[in-house]
Amino acid sequence: MQQHGFGLIEIMIALALGLAILLGMSTIFVNSSRSLSEVESVGELLENAFYTLETLSSDVELAGYWGEAGYPLSASGDIFVAGELPSDPPSSAFPQPPFACVGTGDSAYSAKEELSYAAEFPLFSESGADLNSDLVSCTGQALTAKAASEFLSVRRASTCEAAQGSCRDYLNNFHIQTNGCAAGGLSGGEVKLYQVTASNAGSTMTYLDGSCVAGNLAPIYRYISRIYYVSQDNRLVRLFLDYSESKLQYRLQEISSGVEYLAFEWGIDGNADGQIDTNADGSIKFIREPAPADWANVISVRIWLVVHREGNFPSDTNSYIIAGDEYLVPESLKKYKRIVKSTTVDVINISGPRR
Repeated sequence: MQQHGFGLIEIMIALALGLAILLGMSTIFVNSSRSLSEVESVGELLENAFYTLETLSSDVELAGYWGEAGYPLSASGDIFVAGELPSDPPSSAFPQPPFACVGTGDSAYSAKEELSYAAEFPLFSESGADLNSDLVSCTGQALTAKAASEFLSVRRASTCEAAQGSCRDYLNNFHIQTNGCAAGGLSGGEVKLYQVTASNAGSTMTYLDGSCVAGNLAPIYRYISRIYYVSQDNRLVRLFLDYSESKLQYRLQEISSGVEYLAFEWGIDGNADGQIDTNADGSIKFIREPAPADWANVISVRIWLVVHREGNFPSDTNSYIIAGDEYLVPESLKKYKRIVKSTTVDVINISGPRR
């Protein structure tokens, strides 16, 4: 009987065609995987950048919020009033603007004095190099900020009343309360600023609300002081004033990783009309280094951020213009993929009442 089948040549041709098809499919798979990895890489960078910007923006937006006291909050005129503290250090003697780590009482002033005058400067920033001298004293830890990057100090009141709803108890932190009752020798608007616990808050924070009815206490809010900076290992770190380990100190919280650089531009309202000052040609004027007197008039902040993703990527030899200055990628970070993002935030508690 005659047998039918494939010859050797036919088998070799089939194998060659199969290998060609397999090679093509492998190439498509590798390219697809590479494209997917690229998309994931960019996605991770964007997600990290947006989260970091949102965290910073939400705090900047609330800077200068002092509950019923409003803005500006004057240390000499509102806090150091008759019966609240025996002496009031003249504002001219207190550092202008205040140093970053206020509220610990480690300076020549008390914690209350530090926080009182810092309330007049709800936003403040300098280089990481300027912050480094304060970090050990305010945290008790050997921390180091990136010298070239910038830090941000934010001071405000909590947006919810102490011991109410989602707010925690007083926990021996500083709180503020504004007098709403013009009676008993008080004119209304005076501000109590005290370190209180649940056991002594009722006997210390005794101002009444606008009804002037005994027992109707004015709202009490925690004083919030936070510092954001970029660490040496490229992380955005938040320090927050808190009573822990039997003292007031700044505790550390990591916000996000892969943050390489942080910078700010400041919109100043020098004539108190609620609008950012303009240049001679009418364009909006953002400045890099406000004078001491300008910090109290910051109504808008432009936040700049460089975020990277670790990996063995092609060397980044680009230079970037950030806040009007050239930024060169450090040699040790050139193998990382990065993006530059910015956002502009309106400081509504300062700009709003002026408009």
